[in-house]
Amino acid sequence: MNQKSEAKSDAKKEDHLSPGMRQFLAVKAQYPDCIVLFRMGDFYETFYEDAKIAAQVLDITLTKRGTIVPVPLAGIPFHALEPYLAKLIKNNFKVVIVEQIEDPKKAKGLVKRDVVRIVTPGTVIESSILNEKSNNYLLAVQIVDSGKVALAYTDLSTGEFLTTEVIQDSALTEILRINPSEIIYPENLQQSELVKQLAYRKIFANSFNDRCFHIAAAYKAVCDHFNVLSLDCFGIEQKKGSISVCGALLQYLQQTQRTTLKHINKINYITANKYMILDETTLNNLEVLKNNLDGSNNATLLQCLDATITPLGSRLLKKWLLNPLLNKNEIELRQNAVELLAKNTLLLQDVRDLLPNIKDLERLIARLNYGTANARDLLALRNSLEQIPILKKLLQKCDNSLINFDFAEKQIAEITEVIQNSIKEDPPLSVREGNMIKRGYHAELDELHTIRTNSKEYIAQLEEKEKQKTGIKSLKIGFNNVFGYYIEVTKLNVHLVPSDYVRKQTTANGERYITQELKEYEEKVLHAEEKIFALEYELVQKIISQVIDKTIEIQELATKIGQIDVLQAYAYHAITYHYIKP
Repeated sequence: MNQKSEAKSDAKKEDHLSPGMRQFLAVKAQYPDCIVLFRMGDFYETFYEDAKIAAQVLDITLTKRGTIVPVPLAGIPFHALEPYLAKLIKNNFKVVIVEQIEDPKKAKGLVKRDVVRIVTPGTVIESSILNEKSNNYLLAVQIVDSGKVALAYTDLSTGEFLTTEVIQDSALTEILRINPSEIIYPENLQQSELVKQLAYRKIFANSFNDRCFHIAAAYKAVCDHFNVLSLDCFGIEQKKGSISVCGALLQYLQQTQRTTLKHINKINYITANKYMILDETTLNNLEVLKNNLDGSNNATLLQCLDATITPLGSRLLKKWLLNPLLNKNEIELRQNAVELLAKNTLLLQDVRDLLPNIKDLERLIARLNYGTANARDLLALRNSLEQIPILKKLLQKCDNSLINFDFAEKQIAEITEVIQNSIKEDPPLSVREGNMIKRGYHAELDELHTIRTNSKEYIAQLEEKEKQKTGIKSLKIGFNNVFGYYIEVTKLNVHLVPSDYVRKQTTANGERYITQELKEYEEKVLHAEEKIFALEYELVQKIISQVIDKTIEIQELATKIGQIDVLQAYAYHAITYHYIKP
């Protein structure tokens, strides 16, 4: 078949496509290297080659849509997205999520849809997919003119954002130590030895637009995101390589995540002389994270020392093992903290008893900022923050800055109080199904609940009130599907009807009226549940917004809790195995 015939054939196929399928193809043309999950009603659908891949990877049924030109189709329920998304991500697929951005009931014609997020191995935020004991890093790499390699890496699930510059010979070692789930690099490095090494080691890496790595675009992206005029505050104003990768990384996140990412609020520049560099061979020979038998963490240094209790501590312990300190004073500060806890076994046990009540503050506040949190996350945050004053009191006499801490007590108390006053103890997972807000928190919501459950009682009370007001003892309030609620007055009493009554219908025995109050109530009754869901969602979002305002304070607390957890783990093992201070 020649090109003209092929074009006619494609045009013929296009003629038979529904408007929805044309929407899908427009998205797919923008993201040809991604699996597109296309929301249609209660399902995310995949089509064509995406459907064949999804059917195989997700073990779901492959079917067809259409009769003239059948299109391969495979779908998953929208409410069960996470487990299917996890499978795709673990198989190193990038996934575009297309949502319906208007209510199908209110749509005129084709429902509006748009890309709300692009999920990649390095941009996962879902707790069910992530390993709570490990960071999930997305890394950007660029070779600098001076023979150095610049790296920037972030964990979207915690807000951590770091950058460093290393000599070219050490670049692969540093990348392997960081162990990112995904790497982006400028297109012009496609044929470089470094990228070939990444491919050889089967590290998920993809090219990203060269322009995003250019210093001007990168500098602007960093300044815009952090709302600063220069990068002196992060120590990278003169480090062009770090600026390049930081800017590219932020642009990649903005393009894929479609949200503000306010929880990423600082850059940490890692200097080469602060930590001991452990290359791949050293890490393997010492079996720091993985053993040489089966590649698991059994019988490793990590497993031997991991008596941490919180995810915050688990992740920090791994970082400390991979980044041994070089500064003698900092090393001794840690040793002194361990010694202090090891010598006070009652205090150590109290700390160990309290830590299980503190959940993953880093990832909780990240999800709240990101927009994927629910009311249960708010409760977990409240319950965790309520432990902080108790922990502070336990450690207040410890003369060591790593474990003795201060915090924004008033601000944290405000957060716990607002969540305590508003959120029910066992809310649903979805924030759009209501039943999250306590009675007494919001007057309008309470009224809607009362209307939904006590409409007959309300009508009886209103009827009695109207009888007293008008003096018409035979007045009745009724309801039908044509007129809704109405007030019925017999012909003998029509002369007593107030001026604010509006006549709607004449019957054999009298007249039917409505009032402004009755119509407003009818509107509330008929739409009470819908309004409850909408109002509760709005209230929860306002509460989340209040919490987000304290993001930095909560992140600082998370850092401190992680430190305390690792130090208590060291002290616990020092007692258990009779370790001594060198």
